[in-house]
Amino acid sequence: MAMSFDIAKRFRAEVPDVPSFFPGEKHFYTHTATWNMLKEHKPIGVVRPESAQQVSAVVKAARKLGIKHVAVRGGGHSFEGLGLGGKNGALVIDMLGMNSVTSDPSKHEITAGGGTFLGTTALWAYEHGRQMAPMGTCPTVGIGGQVQCGGYGLYTRTHGPLTDCVVSMEVVTADGEIRRVSDSENAELFFALRGSGVGSFGVITSVTLRTYNAATHVADFSVRWKIKGNDVADILKKIQAACVAAPLCFNPMVVIWLGVVEVTGAILANSVTERDAAWDGFISSVPKPYEIRHDAVDYIDTFRDIELSQTSAPWYDAPEEMKREGHEHSRYMKIKAGFVDGLLPDAFWDKLAALAATQPLEGVRVQLLGLNPAWKPSPDTTSIKVRGSTWLMGMSVWLPVKEYGRHGVMVEGDGRRPWLNEAYELFYPHTVGGYIGDDDEEEGLHGRDLHESYYGKHKERLARAKAAYDPTNLFHNHMSIAPAAGDKFKANL
Repeated sequence: MAMSFDIAKRFRAEVPDVPSFFPGEKHFYTHTATWNMLKEHKPIGVVRPESAQQVSAVVKAARKLGIKHVAVRGGGHSFEGLGLGGKNGALVIDMLGMNSVTSDPSKHEITAGGGTFLGTTALWAYEHGRQMAPMGTCPTVGIGGQVQCGGYGLYTRTHGPLTDCVVSMEVVTADGEIRRVSDSENAELFFALRGSGVGSFGVITSVTLRTYNAATHVADFSVRWKIKGNDVADILKKIQAACVAAPLCFNPMVVIWLGVVEVTGAILANSVTERDAAWDGFISSVPKPYEIRHDAVDYIDTFRDIELSQTSAPWYDAPEEMKREGHEHSRYMKIKAGFVDGLLPDAFWDKLAALAATQPLEGVRVQLLGLNPAWKPSPDTTSIKVRGSTWLMGMSVWLPVKEYGRHGVMVEGDGRRPWLNEAYELFYPHTVGGYIGDDDEEEGLHGRDLHESYYGKHKERLARAKAAYDPTNLFHNHMSIAPAAGDKFKANL
């Protein structure tokens, strides 16, 4: 406690105007609360700046005081708790104080503070000019983290990932400098930030995105088949064929959970004819389901409906109500994800159908998000490892602490992990890399290379960029990019 008091006193002497919270003080527990009980790391302190200038002052103060580990936290949705440092002992820069949004619909651009939630951004864009940007489905994910990861969701097949919409950013690097980054300014840092995913290069204080006109004729849908008593392999094979053949306005996600196979998603069309043709083409190509929901809705309603039906996170009806999830939503959560190249073969679907028959009825899910294999910006100036995939696979064990209690949820969650691991190993030979937005430190097990999975051909270039902008590795965690030593790449330990 004496050391914490000393750090708090010295830090506040350097940046007296920046709100800060340290162990033993009122509100420290609130500002370090997290929703994933498996990753409850303990920082040495939390600071909440409200401007790029304050972020700069915080970074400079940390360096002056000899603090060696700084983490950046936005929405706090890293599954490994990387926003809290990924381990104990980090100084956390909490970005929630930087959440302003402005837009210019005539230029098809929106600018959001680095701590802005996806939900806030989506609602603002739609309410100010009926604009949209393709993003994930959880409203309280932070935009500063998602634009570094790829940002895949139920609009990606139509419009590509969110990272490809980034026009420019404002970033504070490890030397405390405030930098503008774009394809024409600090281009190497711009490359590194868009795809490396885990906070290796600095603090994003704002991001400007290119937006699209929101589709005018939209539907969301859910189609379900019971696993028990059905030829699940045949259903899955025909679902894959129907999804791949569908027009790009059709954005499907195939889910195996709760004793059913479900295809859910959104149709983003600009005429009744286009919307209805996409739906009719899909539903006529798959076996007869036992349950169908197909509703014409506004675009923004798809964001809400998918979040409520397909995620474990809460929904908020107004931007001012949104808040970071904390202990009130505590749950056991383990996730795995990877990109699937090409079509999955019939033999794979046969094995997955057999495994689905043994899936626990609650707390486990497997999903396949449909992508557009032809999507690739030209030139591609991002560090996204994988392009050209057909599916983004994800799977998880998730159980609420409120329902099971802390001890009970550990027993139940750990008991479901063997099924999850078996499912992942079934998919693994068909994947071409992990998805850093669903961070999983177990990607490095079984003799595999975690950094190769997430960064691939870009890892050496990323390491050189790290050496240029953060040579002392101030921003780090056990999954991040370490600065190049000569021409070698070293993983963080």
